[in-house]
Amino acid sequence: MKITLAILAVLAFAAPVAVWAALSSAMCGHAARTGCGIELSDFIDDEFMMIAALPWLLAAALGLLAWRVGQKR
Repeated sequence: MKITLAILAVLAFAAPVAVWAALSSAMCGHAARTGCGIELSDFIDDEFMMIAALPWLLAAALGLLAWRVGQKR
């Protein structure tokens, strides 16, 4: 159970980053610009933070739950 919750926490944390990177690279290809790529500045904006807030809160809750399940009572 602990491993499953930890894996779900990692996936919930990484999913917004992967989706945002895919969308940024798709828009880069659609704009037909040269020298366009994924940069750190693509992830430091209000829109990404608003979209990623809920999955990251879920990842924190799942991580905390995994930590609590692993403790002896």
